[in-house]
Amino acid sequence: DRERVTRDILRSARTLETFYCEFRVILPQQGLRWRWSQAQPQKLADGSVLWHGIIVDITERKNVEEALKISEEDLKESQRIAHIGNWRLDIATNSVVWSDELYRMCGFDPAHPPPPYTEHMKLFTPESWERLSAALQNTIDTGIPYTLELETVQEDGPNGWMWVHGMAVVDKDGK
Repeated sequence: DRERVTRDILRSARTLETFYCEFRVILPQQGLRWRWSQAQPQKLADGSVLWHGIIVDITERKNVEEALKISEEDLKESQRIAHIGNWRLDIATNSVVWSDELYRMCGFDPAHPPPPYTEHMKLFTPESWERLSAALQNTIDTGIPYTLELETVQEDGPNGWMWVHGMAVVDKDGK
């Protein structure tokens, strides 16, 4: 990190732009620690630079970020192995989020956004879509989860079957 931090400090001193940087340090008693720094350079009359800033220990945050990254990778791998996907529908905005495995299960490219919820009917037979729509509406109205086995429609192959489980997740205001 030393070369990058030095380069960023020199650039900030030259341009007098605010310096922001995350970097690692090795301390005799604590070992490897992460720091975040922000400083505003001020050019003095003699040509030197005075720095007004802070340095904060962000080691705990970086450790949590790394643990979260590993957990997300483990979840993706578990879903891939078990052929299980998940999705989330925000009722207020009608926005949909799919897991990578659900993309694969439905034959879509995870690099693209998932189809809007109004297009999900194309993924199921009409009877299965009706059952899913009714179950989802009941969950929205009552909060009671649903579990269904639905027939899926494949554009380039035979129909398949998907077991689905849905539940309402509400915010602190119950919405």
